[in-house]
Parts: sequence; C-alpha cells; structure tokens
Amino acid sequence: MDKINTRLFILIAIISSMAIMHASCHTKKRGIIKIDKAIPTQLMGNAVKFSFLPFEWFDAKFNAEVNNNGKLNALKGRVRIRRDSLIWISIKPDVAIIEVFRVLISPDSIKLINYLDKQFFTGSFSYIRSFLNMEVSFQTVQNIFTGEPSFFFPLSDYQVSLSNTDTVLSTLPVNDYLSMRHAPSKPQILFHALWKNEENRVWKSLLYDPSLKTETEILYNSYQTINEVVFPLSGQLTMISDTSNTVFTFTYTKTELNLPFDFPFSIPSSYTPMKSKEP
Repeated sequence: MDKINTRLFILIAIISSMAIMHASCHTKKRGIIKIDKAIPTQLMGNAVKFSFLPFEWFDAKFNAEVNNNGKLNALKGRVRIRRDSLIWISIKPDVAIIEVFRVLISPDSIKLINYLDKQFFTGSFSYIRSFLNMEVSFQTVQNIFTGEPSFFFPLSDYQVSLSNTDTVLSTLPVNDYLSMRHAPSKPQILFHALWKNEENRVWKSLLYDPSLKTETEILYNSYQTINEVVFPLSGQLTMISDTSNTVFTFTYTKTELNLPFDFPFSIPSSYTPMKSKEP
C-alpha cells in the first residue's frame, strides 16, 4: 500500500469515511459532473418538504473503491453513529485483515489512529472547518453517511426549480450556474444545489467552492429498507478540481439501526503525534 497523505486522508474520512491514496500526478483534463437544466418556479426552499430518518444508532459495514486521478484502490470499513453525538470509522485495505485507520469525530473534536505508521492525530472540530475552508457542521458529516440533506444556507435562501421528476433547491438558478460554469472564468460565488425525488429524499447534492475551484457531488444510487426505514445502500462521491479528479463508490454490506454499541478508541502509548497544523 502506498504512503498515505494524512491531510488528504482526514479530508476524505470526514467527507466520506474512506481513506484515499496520495497521487502526485495531475490530471490532463478536468472532469465534468453532469447537471441537467431546470425549469424555475416561484417557490423558495422553505416551502419544500423533506424526508428525515428516525434513528438514534447507525452501524454499517461497507465496501468501497477509490479512483484518484486514475489510480484505483479497494477498501473495506465500518462506520458507527450515535445521532448528533459521535461518528466512529474503521478502515482497512480490501486485501488485508489488519485495520489501518480508526477515526472518532464528535461535535467538538476529531481523533485519528494510524496503525500503519504507529501515529495519532487529535484536534478540535474547528480543524475540520479550516481544512475544508467552509462552515461544515458535525451534522453535515453525519448526513453524508445516512443520506439526510445538509443545508449551508437558510432554506429561505434556496430557489426551487424542476428537473425531470426532481425538485431542485439551489442558491443560484441552476441554468445561471450552468452558464457561468462554461464561461472562460470560473464562477466566483459559492453554489449549493440539492435534488429531491418524488419520495422526498435528497438523492444528490452538489457544492461548488470558488476559493478552491472545486465541485463536490454526492449521490445515492440505491436504497434499502431496515425496520421500515429507508436508508442508502450505495452511493458515490466525486470531487473535481483543476488538478485532481477523485471518485469513490461505496456499498453498505450490512446495516443495523437502533442497537446500542460501543465506540472503541484507545491510542497506544508508544504511538507518536502526526505533524499537523491546527487552525
């Protein structure tokens, strides 16, 4: 297994529960995330209903594949969530039985154990905000695993449009963003959009960050019903910038709800701190 870039891993662990291998090469061509045109309406986001998930405990094993600038890596892992309290992540390579990383995230902190290099990292949640260069919350991280919608602005700031059978909420008209997206200069405004299907589930979201010139999309390809509650079964995260195309796909292989569990996390005394700068 290649040397893992710790900062990049923490970013992906936060966003998607995956470990990603560092690639020094650059892509020759920027990828494109597909966005369909939309028909505007007179509605604002606070008039739209959403489906939220009634759960307190979430425990899921997953298989995943990461494609970073054309380099593929297969991974396995497990994620445990106590709603609004803790997120615990365990990761190992697909071909190994030995755990490589363990992560524990709370609303106030993030902790990481790197078993491969016998190192650890501890930091405040503000490190996550600084790292991502945005006001991400604990709930935002949690929602990526469970498929619930996250909003970066008040609902009243989102405009509503229609695209095929989806209701689209966006901070800027979708068609305007598409025009700006293909202009010679990149858009200079933060853009966030969510696609809601007929079952009131947000199955896709896209965020464009002008400071990083990066588009991040997460979509859920299929769903499963557990105890009469509908949860994602598989999904895909795509991050595209001028120098990097990263796509990972994941599938939950076993999911359990509302069964209390522990969050085992103990840093061995012989491990050394990772070199990382706090914000």
